[in-house]
Formats: sequence, structure tokens, C-alpha cells
Amino acid sequence: MRWSAVLLVPAIAACDSGTDLGPLREPGLRTERTAYEVEYGARGWSVEIPYTFTNRTGAPVLVANCNGATPLRLDRFGETGWAPAWYPMLPLCLSDPIVIGVGATYETVLPFFAGYPGSGSHPQMESGPIDGVYRSARGSGAHEGAGDLIGLAHRVANPSALID
Repeated sequence: MRWSAVLLVPAIAACDSGTDLGPLREPGLRTERTAYEVEYGARGWSVEIPYTFTNRTGAPVLVANCNGATPLRLDRFGETGWAPAWYPMLPLCLSDPIVIGVGATYETVLPFFAGYPGSGSHPQMESGPIDGVYRSARGSGAHEGAGDLIGLAHRVANPSALID
């Protein structure tokens, strides 16, 4: 029997993002849809989440990667604000950076997999049950052409809810 849950992406107004977007009207990262079905497998939850990054920084953005795999994590919203909850398992290599020009968009997929607690499958969620509000976030792997880390507002996505 196949079980499923839904990943809902509420409007930004429905959840305090905790990020000052300044002149931006929306985050630099955006998920493609408002709902995703999370599949239950033998060892964990999985879903592919398409997202788009639009470069509004005013300079080219260089994204660290390993053969196209990029370091995008999920942050969970809790009592103290946003905290890292899930990191992907990535190969340890460094390819030429992905260059995203000013005003250009970059589309890819976040292949989310989280092993059930105690399953021995990794990665697993860093905290608590899967139910909660999340946002995709790019860590230190996105820099402007001059080498400066791009601002947080450009590195986080619209909030979303994982429903178990």
C-alpha cells in the first residue's frame, strides 16, 4: 500500500518569514507550486520540489556545485525562529560554478529525501516530526561575482508546510 502526505506552500503573508526582504517583493528562491505530495517509501519520505532562483542582486551570482548538485537545505520555523532542519547528501567535489547573470533565472529540482527516524537511512530530519513550516535555503554556496555572499533575502524561498 502506498501512503502519501501533502507539502503545502502557503502564501508568504500566512507565515512570518523572519527575513527582511527590503525592496524585494518576493524571495529570490521560489517553489513552483503550492502543494506537493510527499511519498512514503520503505525507508523514508521523498518528493521532488522544482524551484526557481531569480537573480535580483545587481551582480552575477556564482553557485557552488558538484556536477550540478547544489547545497540547498530546508530550514524549519519553530519557537525561536528559523533553524536548519535538513541537509542533502552531496558528493564531495567542486565543479566550475553555475553562473546566473543579473536578472536571469535558474531552474532546478530539490530532490528531498528524509529517512524515517531509526531507519538507518540518511539524511534524516534534524529535529522533531516532519510536520511543520519550512523554507528552502541556500547556505554559503552562492556568491556575487566579487566573491561576497549574497544576502539572506536572495537565498531563502517562500515558506512551505510539510504535512505528515
